[in-house]
Amino acid sequence: MTMLDGFGAVLFDFDGTLVDVEVDWSLVRRDAAATLAADAGLAPEGGLGRMAQMAEDALGARGRELLARVLARHEGRAGMRPGPEGCELLRRAMAAVPVGVVSNNLRGTVLAGLRAVGVDPAALVVVGFEDVARSKPDPQGIRLALSRLAPFAGQALYVGDSETDRQAALAAGVAFRHIGQAARDNGE
Repeated sequence: MTMLDGFGAVLFDFDGTLVDVEVDWSLVRRDAAATLAADAGLAPEGGLGRMAQMAEDALGARGRELLARVLARHEGRAGMRPGPEGCELLRRAMAAVPVGVVSNNLRGTVLAGLRAVGVDPAALVVVGFEDVARSKPDPQGIRLALSRLAPFAGQALYVGDSETDRQAALAAGVAFRHIGQAARDNGE
């Protein structure tokens, strides 16, 4: 029996699960806080997930646009390393069931990372930061990916590396499996 048995679709987190995006997330947080303060008069605290929530609540789509610009500055010049465990599991899943990636990273970063590890992004559903109104741990991205994969038979599985991933999976009503590093500082 494998981790994939019994699931009709498998979704993956991106950064820390399939690929390690080599970004200084503490610098991204500082840049995001400074941008939100200068452009919108907000005083955000905490991780990027919390900042995104605050920006979305206060500014709606404009808040997400401000954060997307910050992410683009940093992710656009980031290196990427494959996560061997996640990439192997992704390849096994792609041979068996419908597959997707749900990430708080920008869609372009996810697409580039998938290509870098030899995966054709057209072979799966990709939901990135700009595809949803709320970032994980909100389940919106997982629900959107599942709707794009439908119809599929059976329960879905979400594979990720963080507590934010686990919370999003549980909120979406799908099973969760942790892989990758036990603790990460990826801005969440």
